[in-house]
Amino acid sequence: MKQRITIFLLCLPLLIFAQKNKSIDFVAGIDYNYRSLNSNSSDDGAAKIGYRFGFNYNKQLTDKLYFKLGLRGVNIRYETEKILEFVYGSEIEAGLAIGTGPIFDPTLPHEFQFFYDYWFLEVPIVGRYEFSESRWSPFVEVGLSPNLYLRGKEIQQTDLGETNFEAGNINKMQLVGSVSFGVNYAATENLQVFAQPIFRYHLTKTTDLGSEEHLYNAGLEIGMRKRLK
Repeated sequence: MKQRITIFLLCLPLLIFAQKNKSIDFVAGIDYNYRSLNSNSSDDGAAKIGYRFGFNYNKQLTDKLYFKLGLRGVNIRYETEKILEFVYGSEIEAGLAIGTGPIFDPTLPHEFQFFYDYWFLEVPIVGRYEFSESRWSPFVEVGLSPNLYLRGKEIQQTDLGETNFEAGNINKMQLVGSVSFGVNYAATENLQVFAQPIFRYHLTKTTDLGSEEHLYNAGLEIGMRKRLK
């Protein structure tokens, strides 16, 4: 049995790329990006729009099953909730010393909000099942995508001004799971257009430091598919 499995895995790339029906997609998408925190913090972040663009290479495996391999440039952004009227221990102590409430120091910031902006290179590895071969063809996709972190920045806004930081300690390689449901429209014999709502979740933590943060997003991809001869 192990020998049969080994032979199957070795032959799988040949089976995939030996198929005649193949196509290439050009795609673009927008996403609402979030983060989840597995901690005592109630601040899960607020949505912010990001985008992605790239292409796919498709191979037909059976009448309704397709293998898709892609490449994307991905921008992921989100922001934290705004902190208002932050009070420092030194301000509380200054008020206690004269029997009043906190005495605010005008040289210190008392409002905070953080913005995060990341760029990734994504390689979607996806299986697609198409429910029909008619002009309008609904489909479902499930996939895993290695994401290579390229660069990022963190912006701190306060009532005293704005500071930009280079994002640090981000995991360079992140694995992302995705699921989507969409529809193809055959404009001609060799040209399709498609649209698909899609949900993605970063199985890898954003960073190994601090709280256990995972990025996730929901968005819409649209594209054009050209059959190759």
